Amino acid sequence: MIVREALNENMGYRDFLGREISHNEALQKRIRDLIVGVVVEERGISEKSFSLYDSVINEVKEICDKHPDIYTEAEKYYEKNKRLNLLAEEVYQKYFI
Repeated sequence: MIVREALNENMGYRDFLGREISHNEALQKRIRDLIVGVVVEERGISEKSFSLYDSVINEVKEICDKHPDIYTEAEKYYEKNKRLNLLAEEVYQKYFI
């Protein structure tokens, strides 16, 4: 599919304020969001529990910033068309258990 290949080349986009979001920024945010989802699910945190949810977001960002190899792996997964959800689960197993 030509359309699928074109979409898979770059996750960059322009947000609703007109700011250009690069492929790397979008991919990093995507993997962090997926990891947050796993942590929240495993800890049984409700989306309505804003302070706990925010705490998990900050915790995930800190871990990802301390371990930039997570972002490198995300790019490898993306290039190989592997599911980023799998990487999120692996990161959870490695850094949160």
